[in-house]
Amino acid sequence: MSSILLLLCSLSFVSCVAIASTSSHSFIRKLWNLKVRHTPAFEPVFSISVPLGPKNPVKGPFGTRTNMALLSGIVNDASGKPIGHIVPHTSVANGVVSANGTYFPTVSITIQWGADDTYAYLSLSGVGVLGSTTMVYIRMDTDGGSKFAAWGQRFLIGEVSYPDPNGPALFKVFALE
Repeated sequence: MSSILLLLCSLSFVSCVAIASTSSHSFIRKLWNLKVRHTPAFEPVFSISVPLGPKNPVKGPFGTRTNMALLSGIVNDASGKPIGHIVPHTSVANGVVSANGTYFPTVSITIQWGADDTYAYLSLSGVGVLGSTTMVYIRMDTDGGSKFAAWGQRFLIGEVSYPDPNGPALFKVFALE
């Protein structure tokens, strides 16, 4: 008996949905006609090759903390043309490597743009493995009159990699299209 009631309730529900979806103002029809969302696309904006100072590891209760100075670096646009540099003695990469090996970096970078001698401050946070490619979210603040101020209004992500284990880190920055 209960299976017959369940079948009748199911048929009633399907019938109600079918009838409701015939109306041009139907919520169900609107749901059905929604456009498919596309995967976000990012365009390369600039990159920075950065020599790193010593890691200065400190073992703590939550894992190993790292503290590395970003010694210098040339900022190149997406075509590879130099457009700025890291201001010396202003940039650092801190992070925690948890017991399972996950790296949680927090990076601060100060850039001086070559085109107009204005500055930008980049704050990066991410997740990865220390010494391997790590993805980061980037917030960029710029001088209001800077030629590059528009980048501070964009959603930025980055990829930090280490092409040569003894060489500089490579920061690639991308903006949501």
